[in-house]
Amino acid sequence: PPPKKKLHSSDISYPAAYHPQLPDKNSDFVVESLPDQKTLEKPHIFLGTSNLCAVVSRMHRLASANILQLSQLQNELFCFLLNKDGQPERAYYNCLKAGFVPNVRFLVDQHAAKHFVIARGNAVGFVYSSDLHFLNSDLVAIPLQDDFLQNLDQVIYWKKQDPNSPAASDFWNYLLDLYKQKPS
Repeated sequence: PPPKKKLHSSDISYPAAYHPQLPDKNSDFVVESLPDQKTLEKPHIFLGTSNLCAVVSRMHRLASANILQLSQLQNELFCFLLNKDGQPERAYYNCLKAGFVPNVRFLVDQHAAKHFVIARGNAVGFVYSSDLHFLNSDLVAIPLQDDFLQNLDQVIYWKKQDPNSPAASDFWNYLLDLYKQKPS
């Protein structure tokens, strides 16, 4: 029989693999986004790097821009995601580092709500480039180029010390071959 597969996802503020309400706590792997300076103390495979982008409606005056700096957005209205603790997403704090307090028009707890608000032209938001495939055609992502912005490294690692099935071991070996690397 084919291997049993389950996929759980969450936002960056609360990795699904460690969520207390997760129905199956026996997942083999965790895919996580880590700030580019953070090191992971377990064997992992580097999947790629993601950079922060501004997200605007296709109708927005900046929609045709190729690259932006955060300071160019200081007069905009913003929509931010809230994490499980009620804190705004990391991009809020990046605005503070850029020298301005963002004018927050919307605080939402779901990506879909954030995308809806932005697509209607009611606010500007942020997304990491690894999540661009979640954006609908009414949204435009523009890379941000500020020296202080941290990229996120996507990695996959064993949740447990050893694979608990031949299928999991085969998948790990497949990833090693696909990404042509040894575990870090």
